Amino acid sequence: LSVITIMAGDKVLEQRRIDGSAAVDLPAEIEAALKEYEIWSVAIDKPGVGAAPVGILQARGVDVQEFKGGIPADNADERQEYTDLNAEMAWGLRQRFIDGEIEIPDDELLKQQCASIQWQYTAGNKVKVPKPGRSPDCFDSLRIAHWMQQFGDYSPASIGDQLPAFSRHAAGSLEDW
Repeated sequence: LSVITIMAGDKVLEQRRIDGSAAVDLPAEIEAALKEYEIWSVAIDKPGVGAAPVGILQARGVDVQEFKGGIPADNADERQEYTDLNAEMAWGLRQRFIDGEIEIPDDELLKQQCASIQWQYTAGNKVKVPKPGRSPDCFDSLRIAHWMQQFGDYSPASIGDQLPAFSRHAAGSLEDW
């Protein structure tokens, strides 16, 4: 399952689910979403299924930000340290929910996946998100959108008043600058 998440500010406008077994041109699906919402940049979970769309979209001139969750965390939050970027972004997204700073659609699968994320602390007191048995694709896509909004590499001057944001296996986001 691949999921495209579209955000506008703190609101998830849409999550498109694309069945991996279907004979679908994933880069074309991503480009269609970008065009529909007038988004100029996309973040893609590069490891695994996301690797092929990254190269194809870049060859087609799409600005692709590569999310690599297994890399060391930025640890930008001085109050807490994390084992990797996946944990840091999941924890940041958790905080947005606690603070009421994010709105998601009434989508049972997305809600279940958000609620199912587990946290652990390492011996060094770093936050770790253990790998679940089954990939929470909808949550992963939302987490990558959160990353794009927080830390994505984009140039606001080149995109006017719309801020691109991201996705898992693809997507984008709009936000008032």
